Amino acid sequence: MIANNFNVKQRTESIAVVDQNNYEDLRRRFVELEGIVRSMKDVIKLSLHCNKKVCLDNLPLPIQQEILAELESDTEKELVLKLIQRRKFDKDWYSLPEKWKHDVPIACAYFDNQPRGVKRRGSDFTFDFSDDDRRDLQLRSLPYSLRINKEVILSSLRTSKGASWDDVHARYRTDIDVIATAVANGKLKFEKVPLEIVQSREEIALYGVKNDLISADVCPCLTHQILKENIENGVLDWYQLPQTVRDNMEFAMAIEFDKIEDKKRLYQQLFHHFEELRHDKMFWWRWHESLCPKEEDREWDFIALFEKYCPADLLADENFVTEFCAEYASIYKVIAEQPFATSRHFLETIINRNPEVLQYFSHQTQVEHLDLVFTAIKRLGILRKRTASNGSAAVKVHDVATSLVPEFWSSFRVAMAWVKAGHGFPTHALSGGRFKTWMANRQLCLASAINAKTLYYTSNFRDDIDFMIQVVTQCPQLYLEAGDEVAADPVVMTIAFAGLLDLASQTMDKLHFDGHDDKIQSYLSFLNSKLEMYDTFVCCILGNMLSTQSVETTGSSLTLLNQGHETSIVYKRLLADNLGIPTGKWLCQLKEARANVTQAIAPFDFYASTNRHLVTCKEG
Repeated sequence: MIANNFNVKQRTESIAVVDQNNYEDLRRRFVELEGIVRSMKDVIKLSLHCNKKVCLDNLPLPIQQEILAELESDTEKELVLKLIQRRKFDKDWYSLPEKWKHDVPIACAYFDNQPRGVKRRGSDFTFDFSDDDRRDLQLRSLPYSLRINKEVILSSLRTSKGASWDDVHARYRTDIDVIATAVANGKLKFEKVPLEIVQSREEIALYGVKNDLISADVCPCLTHQILKENIENGVLDWYQLPQTVRDNMEFAMAIEFDKIEDKKRLYQQLFHHFEELRHDKMFWWRWHESLCPKEEDREWDFIALFEKYCPADLLADENFVTEFCAEYASIYKVIAEQPFATSRHFLETIINRNPEVLQYFSHQTQVEHLDLVFTAIKRLGILRKRTASNGSAAVKVHDVATSLVPEFWSSFRVAMAWVKAGHGFPTHALSGGRFKTWMANRQLCLASAINAKTLYYTSNFRDDIDFMIQVVTQCPQLYLEAGDEVAADPVVMTIAFAGLLDLASQTMDKLHFDGHDDKIQSYLSFLNSKLEMYDTFVCCILGNMLSTQSVETTGSSLTLLNQGHETSIVYKRLLADNLGIPTGKWLCQLKEARANVTQAIAPFDFYASTNRHLVTCKEG
């Protein structure tokens, strides 16, 4: 029905702004909202609603003319303004229909949001605001009726190339609004503005104070609220405030530091101007709480000012310093000479709250508190996983590793603690000459493979079946890194395939397309033989053991085992173990592996049966 009312296909095949699939989706959404698409004007409305672009140059000329004719109607002025204001119209002001070139709102809209063309990127559309794609609208190019319009003049002065002060009509060169706008946008030199106008207009006064062209003390229009907002916005520096405001502690404490972008600059100015603020604990905490947790650079700003301005009495306050060391590890360097800095209680507290502080401990402190080193290594692993999951700044594990006492890397306890914490193989032992020793240590390599999920440092054990069985039990995906002989071992294959269906599919695909279907059949025979043993044991042996019939009826002496201690679970397990029957976890792995492999080779069986059918048909 939609196609009958509006020939969508014919009219949209040439529209380059959206492809056919996107257009159909837009049309469907538009129909749901406003009804049937009836004209090209509706296509433009649809593009506006769905945040798409309108690029007339990509349309055939007749369709361009149709759209422009519709837009020329007085009733469509609002639509034209929307296109211009939302930067979705590729026509510049000079290409508009003649009647709109005398319209004040449209001229202002072009000055405020001059379109610069549309470029396609992949399946989406983005704006290209390069100067090559448009002609800047100039005030001097407008009709006289617009050149003497105050709104148009103000809009043109706000643009970089729209107008200069010489373009402003003489009747407006004494207008305070025009002067303020021209000064604020660099179109009129501040020195040419009369002092009484500067003192009465906030915009002009701010421009002068900000650029150190006039003192704020002689600008009564700058109220406390205006000064506060401009300090928070970073427009003014503290030294640019009036003297009475600059020395006002209450004014300083009233500033909302959460809104400030460059906190370091303002705090540095405040600490320099108000020495008593350096001794105010709450002021330090106020700054800390205004920092965003993910703003690492600002944390370094805080640390730099803490080191420079924090007075000796606060540095000697253990409770105060403990809280900040728990937040910023490098602050420990600032208080390392304090008496409490090496006390057991203080070190244990900050290690538990921020293990990265370990990198700033002296070697003597590390040796004296070796147990805290192990605690820090373990907690670093926990912190590392937590930050990886929530997108926080990465833990500086490398910095901690390089700061440890070099002799520690010769200790098996330290190396194993490092690996189990998830920090990878202890490559830092290279300097101590122990690296090759750790590469040959089976226990350490096993822990490294399981925790780091890689066999990169365990090349000595890739062909060890027992080693790889322990590895793939924890990390089935490491089966792909095993040696060829180990990868062909049915026990290793079973444990790995039982853990991951994708791994079974990947391996079966490779064997099949490499022409090794015989290996697939051999492995399936292994699985079936093990599970058949279990089925036989359950049905024939356990079944008869539980039977209440006589030997004469069943013909089996196993029925005598349905009484006494032979009926216990322990006895049955011992019997299964002695017969080599798979039980427990191994039995579950066999079943899961067979199910995964059967699912993985299902397409191969289908193709094989199809080929057999085709051969039979040809022979017939």
